[in-house]
Formats: sequence, C-alpha cells, structure tokens
Amino acid sequence: MRTAFLALCLTAAWSVASGSRASETGGISFAIAGDQATVLQTSGTGSLDDPFVVVERISGTEPVVLEVHGLSPPFGNRVRTHHLTGFALHKVVINDTTEIWSGYQIELQEQLGQNSPYGDGLSFGQLPGVGPRGLASDGYRDARAIDEPLDGVVFSQGMVRPGEQVVFRMVITDTTPQARFFLIQRRERPLAQMR
Repeated sequence: MRTAFLALCLTAAWSVASGSRASETGGISFAIAGDQATVLQTSGTGSLDDPFVVVERISGTEPVVLEVHGLSPPFGNRVRTHHLTGFALHKVVINDTTEIWSGYQIELQEQLGQNSPYGDGLSFGQLPGVGPRGLASDGYRDARAIDEPLDGVVFSQGMVRPGEQVVFRMVITDTTPQARFFLIQRRERPLAQMR
C-alpha cells in the first residue's frame, strides 16, 4: 500500500511539473495531477463571503492529488484569522465512479508524500482562539479535524452515490506559506451494502 502511494506521489509530481492543466481564480491556481480526476471550473476570491469554489469530477479509485499554487504573503489572509495567509474553499466533487463513497478524507501536504507536521504552519485553520474552522459538507454529517501527526479532515456519516455530487467547506491557513502545497483526497467505500 505504501509503495503504491509513493508511486502515485511520484506520478503526481511528474504530472504537475510537466504542465497539467491548471485553473486559476483570485490569484490561486488549482491543478489535478494524474488521470483520476479533472478540475472542471474554479471561481471566487477566497474570502468568507466569496470562497474559492473548485468543481472536480473524480473518475478513478486511487487518491486524488490537487495542487494549489500561489499562496504567499502578498496574497494575504482573506478569512480574517491570525494566520499570515488564508482562504475559504468550497470543493464541489462529482462522483463519476461506480463506487459509493461512505467517507471522504482530505489531507494537506506541503511536500508531496510527507505528512504536514504542526511546525510547517499549513493547516485547516489550526490555531488556539481562532474559533470554528468552518469544516462542513452537505453529503456527510460529521467533519473531524486531525491535527497530528498530519493535517487532515475526515468526513463521515453520509454517502455519495455514483453520479451524485458533494460539497466540502473548509478554511486553509498558513503561517509560513510556500508557493505550492497539495490536497490529497481519499474516498472510503462501505464495508458491506444492504440490497
């Protein structure tokens, strides 16, 4: 499993570096690495009132790597937290597979293939006193943030069937921004289904 994920990371890094199609909005670009998914549309400025909206179609079963490029100090913090940089993101994901998704995981990585530790500054709004992180989904009732040993969100208690779409709402912040970071997306399948 670990070997397969490392191979995916290498393929994704090559795909992104070799010029996969990126979609830009509000000073940030979004690109899918590999052939598991496609970015269909982006819009917004990244503020709480006008979040970035990234529409993706996922057609594969492997983890999907979304590269985010352009976060820097001049970009600023559009969500008014205490972080140096930050933005609001709504991901609209279309299930173009034959599988039911019983859960969905999103992980932040500054270096592809490496967990994002607390010290890198990249998070889903992690900072004492910030208040609610704004993690939500219309397809899953529960959103649980994981701060250590990685920065991730686990969406559960729901189901997205083939052909359906789901919306994920989040805030991404960084106190020491790098020009590029990654969102790794994994879908969970039900262990058993009633017919």
